Amino acid sequence: MSTDAAASKPSPPARGRRFGPRLLLAALSGAVGRLLDNPVLTKEFRCRMRGDRAYWVLLAYVLLLSLIVGLVYAFSASAMGENQGGDAAQRLGKTLYQCVFIGQSLLVMLITPALTAGALSLEREQRTYEMLIASPIRAAEVVRGKLTAAVAFVILLLTASLPLASISFLVGGVSPSSVLTSYVAIALSALVYGAIGMFWSAGARSTATSTVLTYGSVIFFFVFTIVVGSYARMGGFFTGGGGAAPPPAPFQSVNPLVAVFSSLNSEAFFGTTIPSWVNGVAINLLLALSVIAACSLRMPQVRRGSPAVFRILTTLLWTVVVLVLVGSAYGQSVTPGTPPPAGQLAANLFHVLTLTLLVLIPVFATGRHSYQEGETPLRHFLKGLLPHRLLGGELSNGLPLLVFWFLIATAIILTGEALMLPGPWTAKLWQALPAIGLTGASLLAFTGIAHLFSVVLPTRFPAIAFSYLAAALCIMGPSALEFSYEMNKNPVFATVLSGLLYITPVQGFTQLADPIRFWSNHVPMALGQTPMWLVTSLFYLFLAVLTMGGAWLYLGVVAGRRQVAMEEANDKWLNRDSDGAGTSAPTTASEKTAPAV
Repeated sequence: MSTDAAASKPSPPARGRRFGPRLLLAALSGAVGRLLDNPVLTKEFRCRMRGDRAYWVLLAYVLLLSLIVGLVYAFSASAMGENQGGDAAQRLGKTLYQCVFIGQSLLVMLITPALTAGALSLEREQRTYEMLIASPIRAAEVVRGKLTAAVAFVILLLTASLPLASISFLVGGVSPSSVLTSYVAIALSALVYGAIGMFWSAGARSTATSTVLTYGSVIFFFVFTIVVGSYARMGGFFTGGGGAAPPPAPFQSVNPLVAVFSSLNSEAFFGTTIPSWVNGVAINLLLALSVIAACSLRMPQVRRGSPAVFRILTTLLWTVVVLVLVGSAYGQSVTPGTPPPAGQLAANLFHVLTLTLLVLIPVFATGRHSYQEGETPLRHFLKGLLPHRLLGGELSNGLPLLVFWFLIATAIILTGEALMLPGPWTAKLWQALPAIGLTGASLLAFTGIAHLFSVVLPTRFPAIAFSYLAAALCIMGPSALEFSYEMNKNPVFATVLSGLLYITPVQGFTQLADPIRFWSNHVPMALGQTPMWLVTSLFYLFLAVLTMGGAWLYLGVVAGRRQVAMEEANDKWLNRDSDGAGTSAPTTASEKTAPAV
C-alpha cells in the first residue's frame, strides 16, 4: 500500500520549470491584472461606453474610411480599364492599403487628443477632483486608468477598420507584416498623443487651455516626425562615400504616416541593419512612458509619482535615440564607400549632440529649489549636485543627469569610432577631444544660465522661456548676422562678426569638420586663425563660472536672508505668549519648506 501510494504520488516540478514560459505568462497576466484592477479605469470605461457619443464616433470613423476606400477603388478601377493584368491589381491593393492607413493616421491624430485633453481638467471644473485626491489612489494609477481607457477606445476604432484593410489582401500587393506593423505604429502613436493630452490636462487651469496646448503639441510632433522620417527615406543624415542607392537612415517609422511606406525598410545600425519598425516601436513606447511619468509628477494635491521613475525612463529614451542616431551615422558613412575622417564624423555627431542638449537643458536644469530649517539654501543646492542625486526632482539634480547623458552619448560615439573606423583608437580619440570639450563647455554654460534664471525668477515657466531665448540668441543671432553679411558684404557687419561668431558653437563644429574649407571661405576673425572651438570653449567655461557663481551667490545671500527671516517669523509665531491667545501647532516639515525661488 505504501509503495503504491508513493508511486502514485506526483513528483514535484523541477526547479528549472520556474523560469519557463509559464512564469513569463504568469508575470504578463499579473501585470495586465494590476493594470485592469483600477477603479478609475472601470469608471472611465463605463462613462465612455454608456453614452451615445462613442457609437457615433465609431460610426463616423468607419463611414469615413469606407468613403475613402470606395473613392479610391472607383477611380483606380476606371483608370485600369478592362485589359489590365495582375500587376495593376497589386498596385490597386497597395494604393488601398496606403490610403486606408494614411486616413487612419490622420484621424487618430485628431481624435486621440480630444479624448485626453480634458481628462483631469474636467475633474477640477466639475468639482470632482477633491474626491479623487481624497481616495488612496496614487497619481500614477489615475493617469494610467484614464489613459488606458482613451487608448482602448482608439484601438476599438482601429479594430473596426479591419474589414476595410482586408480588402487590400483580396486585391493583392500587400503583405500581412505591412498591415500589422502599420497597426502597431498607429496604436503606439495614439499612446503618445494621449499621454501628451494627459500631461497638459494635469496642470492646465481650464479644459480650453489644455485642449489648445495638446493639439498644438501633437500637431507639432506629428509634422516634425513627418519631416524627419521623410528626409530619412530620401537619403539619410550622414552620407559618406558614393553609392547608387541612398543609405538606410534612422527614424523612418516614428511617425505612423511615414511608417505606412517604410515600416519594413532597413535602417543602418553600425555594421548591420535592423527593421525600421523596431526603432519606431522602441522610441514611441519609451516616449509615451516618459510623458506618463511626467504627468504623474504634475498632478497637484495628490500622491505624486517618483522623479526617479521619470528620469530612468528619459535616460532609456535618450540612450535608444543616441544609439539609433550614432549607429546609423557610422553605418551610412562606412557602408557606401570610403569612410570620412574620424575628426569630421565626430564633429558632426557632437554638433547634433550639442543642439539636442540645448533643447533639453531648459527642461531639466530648471525647477523648484526647496530647503528646510537647519540647512542653508546654498548648502542644499550644492548637495544636489552630487552624482548620486541625479535621480532627484529638484533644481540642482538636473546637472548630474545632463552630465550623465553627455557621458553616455560620448561613450557611444567613441565606441563607434573605435569599432567602425580604421586606425588606432588613440588617434581617433585625440581627434574627437576638441568636439568633446566644446560640447561639455556648452553644456555647463547653458546649464548655469538655466540655474541662474531658475533661482532669480519666481516661477519655472519664465525660467524655461528665458533659457530658450538665451540659447536661441547664442545659436541663431551670429548666424543671422553672417547671412546678412554674405548677402550685402557690409564692412560694418564684418567688424561685428569678427567677435560675435565666437559665441556660437556652430562655427567651432564647422571648423572642426572641415578646417581648410572653413578658413578659405570665412570672414576674417578678430583672433586670426586661432581655432574657433578653442575660443568658444574658453568663452563658455567662463560663462559657466559666471552664471553658476551668480546662482550660488544669490542662494547664499538673498535666499539665505529670506530663510532666516522666515524662520524668525515662524519662531515668533510659535513662541508668542499673549492674553487669550494660544500657541499654534508646530509646523510640519513640508510647511517649513521655503517657497520655490
